[in-house]
Amino acid sequence: MTRRANSRSLSRRFSLAHKEFEAKLEKLEDRLALSCSASVLDGVLTIEGDDLVNEIDVTIDGSGGSLAATVMCDGEVIDVSGLGEFTNVEVDGGGGNDVINVDVLDVAVGAEESFDLEVDGGKGDDMVTVTADGLTAAEGGAISIEAEGGKGEDTVTGSFDNVLADAGGFIDLEVDGGQHNDVVTMNLGSAVESEANVLVAEGGLLNASAEGGMGNDTVDANVNNVEIAGVAMLEVEMGKGNDMSTVDVDGVFVTETGMLDASIEGGPGNDIGNLVVRNVTIDGLVDVSIEGGPGDDMGTVDVDDTTINATADVSISIEGGPGVDSGNALIGGNVVIDPAANVDIDIDEGP
Repeated sequence: MTRRANSRSLSRRFSLAHKEFEAKLEKLEDRLALSCSASVLDGVLTIEGDDLVNEIDVTIDGSGGSLAATVMCDGEVIDVSGLGEFTNVEVDGGGGNDVINVDVLDVAVGAEESFDLEVDGGKGDDMVTVTADGLTAAEGGAISIEAEGGKGEDTVTGSFDNVLADAGGFIDLEVDGGQHNDVVTMNLGSAVESEANVLVAEGGLLNASAEGGMGNDTVDANVNNVEIAGVAMLEVEMGKGNDMSTVDVDGVFVTETGMLDASIEGGPGNDIGNLVVRNVTIDGLVDVSIEGGPGDDMGTVDVDDTTINATADVSISIEGGPGVDSGNALIGGNVVIDPAANVDIDIDEGP
């Protein structure tokens, strides 16, 4: 079975190589609106709810060159225009069953620049949605976006479109349910037919991960219209509990210089992991794995409408782990494999 790189440790090592912008102001006063507060400290815009139910809506817009924000809490506007410049954003719902929506528009970073966004629902049964349209990391730049539900039965969705990890650029996208029974969805790219909505250029790095955490979770990922000439890592981790995951890949091109490392990990519990692949062309390296972990697990890889060309190197592995497991690799009639391509399929249902 092919050994896979640890995407989390790789992300940390890569991100440490970048410096963050320096804030021009050390500390500025809070702006209050009903149950929420907003402040800027050391270049970080922090928006916090209280321990009651909050509805928080945030828009981060980088189209003007520097970042601008509009913030609403419980239907009231928080004026953050006078708080000073910021390059990173933190949103924390606090306690209560919160609804948090964060939109990110046209954020671009260059050499030794970074943009970090952290959204945490906190305690309670929260609905957290992060939508990014227009992310560009040029050479030496790094973008990190993390959405987490926290404690409670949460619904967490991250949608990312028009994404460019250019040569020497790094983009890290994470969606995490946290503790208890959560519904987690990662949408990478758009299902609308067009040129690639997500591009990982040669020398670029993209890491996208969805994690259920503890509890009986549903963790899904949809990957559409993506071109990979650099390195892309897609990781779905269900965590502890009886979980279900479906990863739907439709419209992906892995060039001769590209590498795609995709994995579904079940963890302890009785898990079901499904990978559905359609409209994919592979010229480069693709490593796909489904690992059930302890418990009675089911893993399926379903591939159709796919072309694997002569320069491709493809590895598909399904491993059950301890328990009564089943694994299936379904290859449809519209899969074209060049005889010169290297394709390896390994199914291990465990003891």
